[in-house]
Order: sequence, then C-alpha cells, then structure tokens
Amino acid sequence: MPALDFTGESGYLWDGTEFRPILPLSLINPATGVSADSHGLLDSGADLAFVRLETVQRLGYDVTTLNRRRTVGLTGDDLAYEVPLELEVCGVRFQATVLSSELEGVRFEILGRTPLFQHVHFAFEEYPEPWRNRILWKLP
Repeated sequence: MPALDFTGESGYLWDGTEFRPILPLSLINPATGVSADSHGLLDSGADLAFVRLETVQRLGYDVTTLNRRRTVGLTGDDLAYEVPLELEVCGVRFQATVLSSELEGVRFEILGRTPLFQHVHFAFEEYPEPWRNRILWKLP
C-alpha cells in the first residue's frame, strides 16, 4: 500500500455552529493586482469555487462587464458571474475562473474541486470529537 506523505495540515475551524474544513486563502485580480484575504470552505462536492459577490467587488471587478452563467446547486438555480482571478491556497497560487453571486447567509468562499484539486491534493481526518478533525494536503 502506498504511503500518504502530506506536507501540511490544518484543523477544522469553528464557524459559530460547528467545526468545518475551512482554509485561509488569498484572491487576486490579475488585471490590477488588488488582493483580498478570506477563508474558504473546502467542499469536495462542489465542481467549482464560488466567491461571494462582496469579495469580487472588493477586488475591483465591475460585474456588469462579466459573463453570466446559469448554475444549479444545493440552493437551486442561480445566474452567477464568471470571474477570472488568481487563488492562493496552501501556499500554491494558480489561475481560476470562479463563480460569484449574492449568497445570503454564506460567510465563506466555497473551494470546489476544479481547478484546486489539480494543484493541491487533500485528505480529511474526522473523529467523534469534531475539534480533532483536520485537513491534510500535499502538492502533486
């Protein structure tokens, strides 16, 4: 059996209701260099990253110039903006097109699989005591 050699780890963070797999991240507008630090919920069930509209506006994007795309998710249908930006997660910086719209009650960005999982590999350790849960990662 191959050994799993992870280079980093992070405990789950308390979000006010429970411990969740949340990682710090940076978002960068490549056209202007404007950046914002945030936190993202690592969601292996999401196809793409989803960024709150307020974060996109803080990065200086004019949403009236962005393409729109219909999405279907847990909360139903949505018409989201396609936002080309750079993400930095676990010390790795890469280009991504993320989706964005107003997400009521969502306090974190959503880190979906594409393209994040192409740049960083993750494992989840979960225990009966949720405060012990952690995310492990390595670079491919």
